[in-house]
Amino acid sequence: MKNSTMPNQEPNAIERKAGQIKKTSESFEERIGEKALEELYAEKKEALEKRELLLEKEKLVREKLKEEVMKIRLSFKLKEEAKLKAKQIKNLDTKERLRYLLVLAEKQGVAFAVKIARNMKDAYALDLFHDILARDNLYKKFPK
Repeated sequence: MKNSTMPNQEPNAIERKAGQIKKTSESFEERIGEKALEELYAEKKEALEKRELLLEKEKLVREKLKEEVMKIRLSFKLKEEAKLKAKQIKNLDTKERLRYLLVLAEKQGVAFAVKIARNMKDAYALDLFHDILARDNLYKKFPK
C-alpha cells in the first residue's frame, strides 16, 4: 500500500528526499556555524590586536615617564653640581672662567654651563659667556 500523503512516491524515495533535505539543512547549519565562528574569531583577533596595541602604547608611555623622572632626578643633581662648580671657579679671573665654561659646555652641554655661569652671580661673566655662545652660533655646536 502506498503512502496517502505522497501519492506517486515510494517510501524509500521519500526517505532519500528527507535525507537530502536533512543533509542540505545540516550543511547550511554548518556554514552558518562556520561563518559565525569565523566572525567570532575575527572579532576576538581584532580585540586582541587592539589590546596588544594598547599594551605597547602603555609600555612606551611608561618608558617615557621613567625617562622624565630620571631627567628630573638628574636635573636636581646637575643643579647641585652647578652650584658647586660655580663656587670652585669663582676665584678665577673672568677669562679663565669663560674658558672653563666653554670646556664644560662642550663636555656636559650648554644648559649645564649656563647654570654654572648663573650660579657665579657675575652678570658681566654671564653676559660675556652668552655673547661668546651667540657669536657664529657656537651654542649649536655643543650638546644641549
